Amino acid sequence: MFTTKSKKFGFFGTVFFHIGLLIIAFFSSIGYTSVEIPQGVEIEFVPYSNENVFDNKNEAINELQLNELKMSNETSTEKVVVDESSTINMNNNEDTITFAENIAPEPSLEISSELKNALLVINENHLKDSVKQSDLSDPSNALNNDQVEADYGQDGYSLSEFRDPVRKIKPKYSCDETGTIIVRVIVNRQGITIQADAGIRGSTESAPCLLKEATEAALKTTWTPLEDAPEKQAGYITYNFQKY
Repeated sequence: MFTTKSKKFGFFGTVFFHIGLLIIAFFSSIGYTSVEIPQGVEIEFVPYSNENVFDNKNEAINELQLNELKMSNETSTEKVVVDESSTINMNNNEDTITFAENIAPEPSLEISSELKNALLVINENHLKDSVKQSDLSDPSNALNNDQVEADYGQDGYSLSEFRDPVRKIKPKYSCDETGTIIVRVIVNRQGITIQADAGIRGSTESAPCLLKEATEAALKTTWTPLEDAPEKQAGYITYNFQKY
């Protein structure tokens, strides 16, 4: 194969050269991959998630708040104790007892029902006397005997519990119509009828002649005066127009 000696030497030299390079490369690679001996203190970094960080912060904040509340409660209780202790007054050895005077209420001045009735009778008699004197002094106001009556069975008068009619005027009954006329009257404190509205609800006849006579009779009707009564008190008069 190799004819000359120089060719053999060159071939084997090339082979040995490459083998040497491979050996050097192999050992050099082993040297770089070797682990060095650690020197100093090792520090290990452990990653934490954000949730754990926030939880730790919240726990720390809660602990601080609890501590502050405890401190504030302790200080407040101390203040309360100090305030209560400062309000304690040491009295003498002898105990004192205070007696409250029982003040009797002043009796209210009230008029009894008997006295009221007596006053009403006196006022009624006084009003009757004044009406008679006015009729005698003024002939135009004089009334016939058939106009003034005290018949409670036919006509009705209603004002209040303590106010009765003093002077009841009977209408003339000169109309052709018959029926019941109800008149709404307004009476002042002096017992004078200042307003009369005839023919209100409940009347059975609305003839103008009957309404006129009922209104005139109602305006001439007087009542028991009463100072405690309203300034204007409403009442009712019922006239029964009948032919006999």
